[in-house]
Amino acid sequence: MMDGEKANDGERRWVEDVDIVSAPVMDLSRLNLPPPERDLLVQDIGKACKQFGLFQAINHGICPSTIENSLCSASAFFDLPTEEKIVFASNDVQKPVRYEARLSDGIDGVDVYRLLLKHYAHPLELWMKLWPSKPSDYREKMGKYAEEVRTLALKLIRIIMESLGLDPSYMQDRFEDGTQVLAVNRYPESPRPGLILGLPPHSDYGCITVLLQGCRGLQVLDPNDHQWKWVQTLPGSLAVHVGDHLEVLTNGRYKSVPHRVILSPERERISIASFHSFAMDDKIEVVEHLVDEQNPRAYIASSVREFLDFTSRNGISSTGSYIDSLKIPNK
Repeated sequence: MMDGEKANDGERRWVEDVDIVSAPVMDLSRLNLPPPERDLLVQDIGKACKQFGLFQAINHGICPSTIENSLCSASAFFDLPTEEKIVFASNDVQKPVRYEARLSDGIDGVDVYRLLLKHYAHPLELWMKLWPSKPSDYREKMGKYAEEVRTLALKLIRIIMESLGLDPSYMQDRFEDGTQVLAVNRYPESPRPGLILGLPPHSDYGCITVLLQGCRGLQVLDPNDHQWKWVQTLPGSLAVHVGDHLEVLTNGRYKSVPHRVILSPERERISIASFHSFAMDDKIEVVEHLVDEQNPRAYIASSVREFLDFTSRNGISSTGSYIDSLKIPNK
């Protein structure tokens, strides 16, 4: 179900037999091995970005206790009394700290239920002081996760650059000075399975998203057969998504992956998405190395702020069309 399409009967129920997407699992410990094993991993990551727009990362180096503490602190925040959360409430998508309770949008006849706490996370010393001070350990635990996941994201970006035939340090300074935004989500149990989404179909705006999901709920549109499929939740794994800005940077070689969240009738779901891109007003444009006669420039330059402006005008249900707005029409 993409933007503007109606949900059919098969999409209006919690389907236990829906396939799992065959996106590969990447063991990042192979980066410590000598060639050719390390080089094969780089190639595999590039292939996953090209064929699926995502992969699962295991042995990624983030401490299991850091992951568990971040999920616990997220849950503890959402358990706070409404009056303590509402002070962060805002519909302004550009606010550095924003709480939102979206409980019924009726998009295409399907309601959307989600509690969201979204906050900037880099540079951490600048933004963390604006984060919720309750629970008392929220800043400490979520800050620790933010630091470790950013280290991982920068490592993955170097690998992705290498997989494109570029120097691994290509534009490294722009990524290091770039944005990191954490979206902390709680999706409640569904009172009407299949008639309620946690998040409507969309693609992410940044270069990459590193997603921690506490349990199953994420579905992606498989580019091979155009069917919605579950993303598996391997213990300790993180899902890595190609975002719109990486699609632009690679001139469409790696494409952002459409995805959505389906609510479970049996349990709530906590997830933490870490978005990584350039600085707010730093334009991302196609890499010249990836432009030739067979592959002409296909996208205009864009910034994170321009995406936020687009979302402010059109709403989240239209964000899947953001990448389309960047495409240069065929002449």
